[in-house]
Amino acid sequence: MSLIIAAAQSSSVPGDVSRNVSHHLRFGSIAAEHRAQLLIFPELSLTGYELTLARANVVHPASSDLDPLRRLAADAQMTTVVGAPVLNDENELHIAALVIRPDGSVSTHTKEHVHQSEEHVFTSGPGGPALLLEDATVALAICADATHPQHAAKAAARGANVYAVGVMIDDNGYSRKVALLRNYAVEHRMAVLMANYSGLTGGELSAGKSGLWSEDGRLVTASSGTEEALIVGVKQDGVWNGERILPEGFAKFVSTLAPAWEADKRPVYGAFFWINGDGGYPVPKEAYYMAGAGGQWTMIIPSHDLVVVRLGHYRGSAEGTRAFRRALALLMEAVPKRK
Repeated sequence: MSLIIAAAQSSSVPGDVSRNVSHHLRFGSIAAEHRAQLLIFPELSLTGYELTLARANVVHPASSDLDPLRRLAADAQMTTVVGAPVLNDENELHIAALVIRPDGSVSTHTKEHVHQSEEHVFTSGPGGPALLLEDATVALAICADATHPQHAAKAAARGANVYAVGVMIDDNGYSRKVALLRNYAVEHRMAVLMANYSGLTGGELSAGKSGLWSEDGRLVTASSGTEEALIVGVKQDGVWNGERILPEGFAKFVSTLAPAWEADKRPVYGAFFWINGDGGYPVPKEAYYMAGAGGQWTMIIPSHDLVVVRLGHYRGSAEGTRAFRRALALLMEAVPKRK
């Protein structure tokens, strides 16, 4: 299966939520044509990065202003993340990412690290959970969040393989902040998607150049400048936008029975990977795996687009292996074959 994610490099009308929703729909329609599963917008995209207008233009997650975006998410089966000011129960103002899901629900992810220049208006919030897509776990960040390495590290520790950031970055901060994002991609082996503004907002000129970096830090795609743009990344079989991460044929090579083992009539070993050719595990025979000391397992099941990892140690490894077999059997019942 493929993963398709997109970032809108959009402009905003100061404080005009209705017009900005309409503008968001234009980007959403194009992203839907690309069959995107995730579309993110810049920080405070529904109001513009307008600190003095924020409290007068608070957006409630249940607001009917968001109905067109709800319909877009439902029709396109695309999770859409937009930026807006929100209030908490103590009447404190947060910078938030509103997550609009295909089922029509809207949840709030708040900025954890409010910038010093924002503190007279906004309060830091608790963040929010990761987003679960078909083939990805997406951690959200809002601008200055991504300048704190511990934020990306925490996201990776929680299993994120995509780090999606809505920002407002000008030319002065662009190089430094993009270097951080690229480093996060390399260090944590997660793709990084950034949506920046186009043009002027809040009296500042955005640097634009929204981008997507692969898990090895390579720039997959980016806007060339400050103009409005939609960038789209497609990951298929380990390849971003047609550029391969693993060598071509690698998976087939390691999962093909080695000649010596074939001659020995033992269909269980390929190229440094074990193979389930004898059906020793309750998964399809084309599954292949790594088995380490003390009950460490990584089982790759291509027919179900599934990778199962078990971490263990010597004490209890025998019972752990039995439990692993039972878990595999249950997963085969629960997870359908890929279409």
